[in-house]
Amino acid sequence: MAGLLDKPKHALQLQKFVLTGGSLGQRKPIADGERVTLRCNIQPLDSAERISRGLQLEVTRRISIRRWPGDYLSRVYFEGFEWETVGEPEHFAMGVRTPHWVIIVKRGARDGAGL
Repeated sequence: MAGLLDKPKHALQLQKFVLTGGSLGQRKPIADGERVTLRCNIQPLDSAERISRGLQLEVTRRISIRRWPGDYLSRVYFEGFEWETVGEPEHFAMGVRTPHWVIIVKRGARDGAGL
């Protein structure tokens, strides 16, 4: 019997970014490749977790997914917005049947190009 990790309910677009040197020596993120569509599960963070992460004033979501090709620089696009990764994506692999990634994101600007 497959669970939510094997039959995810939502879709998002992932955009990878890399850091590059700017004109004054600062490093800034630039898009790396094309957006990729991934199936996942997306849920709001509860208020206790938002407070513990210092995100009580942010609109946040938790993404659960079997495989995550992104990193802390990645941005995701869904619900008509660009969402920024908060911290490092976390990999959970305690059980053989339930390895998965959890990524916390906070809402940013409107996205006119994606999901």
